[in-house]
Amino acid sequence: MRIVLPLLLACLWLPFAQAQAQTIDIGTMNSSYPQEYEIGGITVSGTVSTDPNAVKLFSGLAVGDKLTIPGDRISVAIRNLWAQKLFSDVRVEAAEVRGRTIFLHIAVLEKPRLSRFKFIGVSKSEADKLREEVALVRGQQVNEALVANTRYSIQQYFSNKGFLKANAEILELNTDSLMSNSVQLTIDVKKGPRVKIKDVVFNGNEELSDKRLRKAMKKTKQKRWYNVFGSSKFLREEFKSDKDRVLDLYNEKGHRNAAILRDTVYFVSDSRIRVEMDIDEGQRFYFRNITFTGNTKHNDEELRAILNIETGDVYNKKVLESRLYMNPTGRDISSLYMDDGYLSFYPDPVEILAEGDSIDIDVRIREGKQYRIRSVIINGNSKTNEHVVRREIRTRPGELFNRSDVIRTQRELSNLGYFNPETLGVNPIQDVRTRLGRWSFGDVLGTIVHQLLHAQHVQQERMDSTSKWRWADPEPACADQRPLLPELQHELCGALAGRSQAQCPQHIGVPLGADQRRIALPQRGW
Repeated sequence: MRIVLPLLLACLWLPFAQAQAQTIDIGTMNSSYPQEYEIGGITVSGTVSTDPNAVKLFSGLAVGDKLTIPGDRISVAIRNLWAQKLFSDVRVEAAEVRGRTIFLHIAVLEKPRLSRFKFIGVSKSEADKLREEVALVRGQQVNEALVANTRYSIQQYFSNKGFLKANAEILELNTDSLMSNSVQLTIDVKKGPRVKIKDVVFNGNEELSDKRLRKAMKKTKQKRWYNVFGSSKFLREEFKSDKDRVLDLYNEKGHRNAAILRDTVYFVSDSRIRVEMDIDEGQRFYFRNITFTGNTKHNDEELRAILNIETGDVYNKKVLESRLYMNPTGRDISSLYMDDGYLSFYPDPVEILAEGDSIDIDVRIREGKQYRIRSVIINGNSKTNEHVVRREIRTRPGELFNRSDVIRTQRELSNLGYFNPETLGVNPIQDVRTRLGRWSFGDVLGTIVHQLLHAQHVQQERMDSTSKWRWADPEPACADQRPLLPELQHELCGALAGRSQAQCPQHIGVPLGADQRRIALPQRGW
């Protein structure tokens, strides 16, 4: 009897304990009486490649947190897990409830990983190029974002080739046994017909004809029977550039406020589209009064003679800029100053008044100081002897900086045929021995570097060891010495090297230390 009674009690307690430990759906708990619980533990199931601790972290739930059931904490946790876009199914359950303590169980189903992918509907060469475009990698998680990005990359690739109706259907096959929880993607590409531009139509243009505007567009051309070798593909990026060219043409004709109000592209057949633009030409403007401020070296009459713009001339910003700086012929105001050593010269044209159809311009000039050549350093000539290069150089140490001579030097070095014209460059760099303000040049120009190969910066100078140098005491910077503006540094670099501003260094020189001294010119000549 003493043995039977404990066994009977154990049999009665076992079903009760199993009922307490079974999983409880939180949604089925009594919603009429919200109760507060403390989270006693959290377990995670269903993860394959995701860390279970990361799942807990994503949910925002932690052991010891107070939880009201029913409440919004569980809903927020589920939304947080969905937001990761890593799972195709998420559930939060009450694994066990002990008084006021609740144990939660998070069950997830991970999205599959990429095992393999293949293209159909395209040639082998096109498939190889598409593999580089889509950049799919084995083991990537296959989700909506990956599918959308893959489809977009394929559409963009064929759109740039004139297939504007290209599309891709991506099929997931769950029969791949090479990886667990993985899929194989089959990308069915439908290129569609090659689309050509049938017409380019302009609305609202009166001053310039449709033919003249079409001619200004370099890449957006309409298909004509006589244009056998010309391309009439529609490329969106080129179309944006061509719209800017149309506005530039109007600006050259004095319509500085011209604007494209609307542009649209639509299909007129399966393989033809029409490009249409609505243009607001605005009124035509003219130059009226042009004044100069800040000029001390040359008077207004000299500058006006070089500018060669009279009152009543059609307003053309492009002509104004070409007369102020960087004219290919060298007939501009910047050349007048830079050929006389004013390396930091910079003119800034400002529209001070627009009255009726007339515009007044004030050219604000910063002359700066005159600079001399400290030294000329040749770098990158691994085969050609240095004296062969030096005999073509027009700049000499001690002379005033002269932009025309530097450009002529570069042209003559290119004509030798020894160097690659694309890598042949000339860059001014700061002389660290000159004690002046931060990022400024001294009375003597730092260095003119002739880069003959790929070098972008000179690491050391090649100097003649027999040269005798005179040391001078440090001189304070004058009040009118100002640092070169970044845009001016780009402009000067582009002018000297014959390259675009984007190819020039971001700055010229290095910061100067307080203990650096200025070195005078060598006593002997070149």
